[in-house]
Amino acid sequence: MPLRGVDDLAVLISQRIPESIQEAAKGAITDGCDELVAMMKSRVPSDQGKLRDSIGWTFGDAPAGAVTVGTVADKKFGQIKATVYAGDETTMVYNSRGIPFQNAKLQQFGTRGGTPASDYFLGSWQVLKRRIRSRITRKVNAEIRRVYANG
Repeated sequence: MPLRGVDDLAVLISQRIPESIQEAAKGAITDGCDELVAMMKSRVPSDQGKLRDSIGWTFGDAPAGAVTVGTVADKKFGQIKATVYAGDETTMVYNSRGIPFQNAKLQQFGTRGGTPASDYFLGSWQVLKRRIRSRITRKVNAEIRRVYANG
């Protein structure tokens, strides 16, 4: 297979990485996403129950209508990607002209009309991103050492 670029190299590497190392990466990503979602839910304004309930994460893409903070992935394992999201069809709000808006964005950034910004989404990511990335690196490196210790 001729390599054409970084993406081809990432696919080739991921195909040759033992499954236990990929599972270690998935486990670390799962732990990180669970921690991030818990923090986000704790920072949502108390009167926004539907929004709080809509916050979650998934491997792959977010559900339709959701707002994503971004993805958590290990570049060594291109196929492992987790998406943290907030909002869904139940959190849509409409202005006086009937134009729909995602309440998840309105709560995060605020509005000119008086809704104050509530940095539950991006602020949580800023607080935890180093910790999440470090956890992924530690768990993957520990599994690599375990797998190749006898080699």
